[in-house]
Amino acid sequence: MNRSTTRARKSKRKDKKHGRDRKNQAVEEDNLAGKKAEPAPAQTIPWIQQMRMAERAVTQNSTLTQEEAHYIINMFDCLDTDRDHELTREEAGHLFRFLGYTPLIPLGSSVPLKQFLLIAGLQKSQFNSGIDGKTRHTFRMMDPKEKGSITAKQLRLFMKDIGMEISIIAAERVAEIISEEGDFNFGEQELVEYIVRNNDTLEKLKVATELKEKQRLERLATGDYSDDSDDSFGLDPY
Repeated sequence: MNRSTTRARKSKRKDKKHGRDRKNQAVEEDNLAGKKAEPAPAQTIPWIQQMRMAERAVTQNSTLTQEEAHYIINMFDCLDTDRDHELTREEAGHLFRFLGYTPLIPLGSSVPLKQFLLIAGLQKSQFNSGIDGKTRHTFRMMDPKEKGSITAKQLRLFMKDIGMEISIIAAERVAEIISEEGDFNFGEQELVEYIVRNNDTLEKLKVATELKEKQRLERLATGDYSDDSDDSFGLDPY
């Protein structure tokens, strides 16, 4: 075999090798081009993380429920327009009144979230868990300016805020019934007495209804199918 033939064969093998390398490189480039970029790992926003930590810390040592704390945090976040994670004394006072709490604001130019939640928890503990405590809290939510009385218009607006639309005539009628003087304004104690009185009546009605149903079933068991048309449930007319 002469030298020229040997060189030709070597050149051919070299060309094949380069061809395979170019082909492999092209396949690799195609794979890289078709491969989707993996999404970047989700990052936790520090402010949201801080809110969640504050919520957990406060609800473990507070009368606030997790739902109440979450609601307050959302309201706090709406007022925190400069995103410094604090409210001014004026903003904090406004939010306390909106929530039906006395604005007991500590000394300082601002109120951070965790401190606000702790104060709100202390404020809530002033109201007992009974119907009268809930009623007093509700009244103060309707009376954020602490005037001591509620008008029919305020009552209607409050009912609208909680998703119960009533007419101004209905609101005036309710206010007139609650008011001891028969006008369209009522105070906190008047509302408490009205709610407690009617709640007691409803409880008595519930007990009387259950008793009447039990007696009816007993009569049916003995073959007595007479209809009891007395709907007074043993209660005095109110």
